[in-house]
Amino acid sequence: MKTRTSLLMLLTSLVSFGQAKFEIQEFTGTIEAIEPGWGFAYEFIKLKLDDDVKSFSFHPAYGKELLQKIKIGDKIKLKANINLAMEQNLKNLSKEVKDYWIRRQITEIFLDGKWESLTSTQKAYPGLFWGVTLEKKIEKDIWLNDYRMAIVYEKNKIAYYVYNSEHYYPLEKAIVSDVVSFIGTQSLPDKGYAYPFSEVTALSTYRQLRKVGGVISSFLFKQNFVCIGMTLQSGNSKIKLGFPSEFAKQIKSFSGEGQNVTVYYDDNFKIDNQLEPPSLHALVYGRDTIRIESLFYGGADGKHEHLPVDVKGKISQSIKSSNGKIIGIILGSDILVEVSHVMAQQLVDFLHKGTILRVEGDERIKKEGELYSKDYRIIVPKKVTVNGKLYLVN
Repeated sequence: MKTRTSLLMLLTSLVSFGQAKFEIQEFTGTIEAIEPGWGFAYEFIKLKLDDDVKSFSFHPAYGKELLQKIKIGDKIKLKANINLAMEQNLKNLSKEVKDYWIRRQITEIFLDGKWESLTSTQKAYPGLFWGVTLEKKIEKDIWLNDYRMAIVYEKNKIAYYVYNSEHYYPLEKAIVSDVVSFIGTQSLPDKGYAYPFSEVTALSTYRQLRKVGGVISSFLFKQNFVCIGMTLQSGNSKIKLGFPSEFAKQIKSFSGEGQNVTVYYDDNFKIDNQLEPPSLHALVYGRDTIRIESLFYGGADGKHEHLPVDVKGKISQSIKSSNGKIIGIILGSDILVEVSHVMAQQLVDFLHKGTILRVEGDERIKKEGELYSKDYRIIVPKKVTVNGKLYLVN
């Protein structure tokens, strides 16, 4: 209940962000800690005030310069841009949550007898991209506040997760000498940034990938007949894994004839009644490796381009979900019209075999690499005309 209340208050504060009132305030205190932020670079100063400890952030491009001029134990003055609405909305949350979510952005700091600006129009952590890293030996680990926040591998590359807690601690078991695989946002060290590991040559966030070997025994198809996953037979176990639809043909080429493959997948979050299987992020067959370097849970079918169409035909078949709701209709022999909840309600008396419909909408352009169990034209309807009456269905 405490967690739900905290999340509700956080969402409330974010909703009110547009009406937020900001104010520049001045603070004087003693530096209690200088810590990394979301991107592993130093970005936070914890300041001990008269009766409190507050966390302040600065643009990481000032990291190296600041660390040359300040240290833990120094008494300093700074000015920060304060979101008064957020401070008020989050006042009853734990200090840990407030430190993570309240961004008291330092605008100026008093050093060497003068105020120095710490404002920047540059985006913090530019050039991030998703990447999959396989089979790397951990050479060293780095700790913060009793949590392992980073590992060092292969020529001083870093994989990190700074904001660990008892609820999510991905690097908990990533100990020195182990071999690990992971997916994360990757980047190179930026000019002016300072890091807890100064020799860093490349960075990646850390989201562990599980490894298992087996044989692809079957494929998984959506209700619109596009392939978005597979089943792996691993010993006596069957593991269902999802992947973006455009990888289907490539992955299928590694199936059949008992070919053994090794897969790496993301199974970090498990929820009751999970709609989609864990996400496949790499598949190795012999010397060939497929990498899927994006997060796609809930979006394995992906975005598609569409063309406007106007078709007319007779319903030859209705497609129903497992709970009996109509989710699609086939016009003639080659057109699949997706049926939304709104359309099903509006046309409940007409979505049966033999009804003639005119459908205006968008036809899906199939992607290179996709695989369909049935080769239908797939249409997302906007307007449907039946018995001379027009219905707006989307």
